[in-house]
Amino acid sequence: METIMEIKYQQLNEILNKIDSYQWNDVLFIPQEKLTLESICLVHNSNDLDDEDLDEPKPARDKGLKYGLDITDLNGIKSNLMQQGISNVGNKDFLTAINFYLENDAFILINQLK
Repeated sequence: METIMEIKYQQLNEILNKIDSYQWNDVLFIPQEKLTLESICLVHNSNDLDDEDLDEPKPARDKGLKYGLDITDLNGIKSNLMQQGISNVGNKDFLTAINFYLENDAFILINQLK
């Protein structure tokens, strides 16, 4: 019996709200423009992708999405904020830290959030 994988596009805000529910090998595909909490994204399990589709699987291409980050990277960004003293990371700060990471390939310092 063949399993049909469900493709679910979601706003980034929804994804961040349940970030802990994703698997380590899930990948976040994002729009070409700078992320907002309302950006439509796709979380896709990398095990379900062929090697040639890993950077741009068909469901991502269909919506003009590109490879963004692995879920482990997102968890690392959130963990970094928590290690700097933000015990309850809100989605606005999380988004700022994600965009900083995407632009600089580095973690943000909390004094840069303000």
